[in-house]
Amino acid sequence: MSFCRMEESDAPNEGAMTDFLIKTFIKSQDTEDPLIREKYGYLGAFVGIIVNLSLFAMKLTVGLLMRSISVTADAFNNLSDTASSVITLLGFKLGNMPADEGHPYGHGRLEYFSGLIVSVLVLYVGFQFLFSSLRRILHPEPLSFQWIPIVLLTASILAKVWMASFNHQLGKRIHSTALKATALDARGDVMISSTVVVGLLISHWMNWQIDGFIGLFVAVMILKSAFELIQETINPLIGDKQDPELVRAIEQTMLESDEIYGVHDTVTHNYGPNTVMATIHVEVRDDISILSIHDIVDDLEKKVKRSLGVDLVSHLDPIHIKDPQQAALIRSMTKKLMAVEGIVSLHDVRLREEGTRFIAEVVLLPKSDAQELQKTVESIILAHGLTPEISVEKEKILVQHRR
Repeated sequence: MSFCRMEESDAPNEGAMTDFLIKTFIKSQDTEDPLIREKYGYLGAFVGIIVNLSLFAMKLTVGLLMRSISVTADAFNNLSDTASSVITLLGFKLGNMPADEGHPYGHGRLEYFSGLIVSVLVLYVGFQFLFSSLRRILHPEPLSFQWIPIVLLTASILAKVWMASFNHQLGKRIHSTALKATALDARGDVMISSTVVVGLLISHWMNWQIDGFIGLFVAVMILKSAFELIQETINPLIGDKQDPELVRAIEQTMLESDEIYGVHDTVTHNYGPNTVMATIHVEVRDDISILSIHDIVDDLEKKVKRSLGVDLVSHLDPIHIKDPQQAALIRSMTKKLMAVEGIVSLHDVRLREEGTRFIAEVVLLPKSDAQELQKTVESIILAHGLTPEISVEKEKILVQHRR
């Protein structure tokens, strides 16, 4: 549950156990292979099902014996985790189905959809125990305290600590949103179960009837987790914001060639884990042959695919270099326009009709007045005897990168 964000470091013994399970059941760490990635998902799901079912049975027995609503709520929280693991398993299976005529980019987003279903189930469990805890607060009942159940609950906390680390490591290795969400959920369970144990001890030693209040706390934490999980899983489905690091890595790779003078308008499309497509505008000089620049850009696109796993399509924008006078005029106009407050960058700058028509795309700060700035830009261009053809857009995640 994402309200409890522990430090994302893995203890050596926990990492050793994860490596042991991977070597035993998968026997390969090539996570770029879709089949191997699918096996990682299966391993995480099967371990989750076994552990959470065991914890559910144990906590339900303890809760019934002690007549504790908080322990029983924690048990059903683990049952919802079992359902989460089953749905994650189905998500990996369905998400790795090959592309077909109706789904040319594959079925990877089904993994996100499975996470959304899990979130709704967690939400339902939260509301159920919210009402049960309120009834227990209004009508408290004495607990039947025993030390053995306390020991078992403590063992369940240690099991969840390991589960959090295990799923985090798997999710990090295969870049799985579903497994990372499961790791956060397990970390939240550690907090919930710890609170339940502390509440039972306080009730025993202080003779305070706080079981209903602890149950209410558990229910609120479950609901908080559910709403956060819904947000995390629904964003990729409706169109999440671009990953700045991925965009930057794509652009830096394209700029490795001396023949690329700048890049802009990079857009990425996520069709599921390991299925990302992107488009980019690449600025090249206008005196290079189309065959030469095609080979250069093609090699760079292949490098992006190898290093980042992104299918990239490039659009070429020529930069005036062949005509020194036009090149000097463009540099001068660009310098004047960039001095205008509110303008972030210019791109696709070129001259047409024998150097009398000035064409450019102007990128503005998000809160700037687009209409006023467009008038200002056009007036500057007209003042230099040129005909303006300007398009204006607000700044996006990353703007133009030049050498």
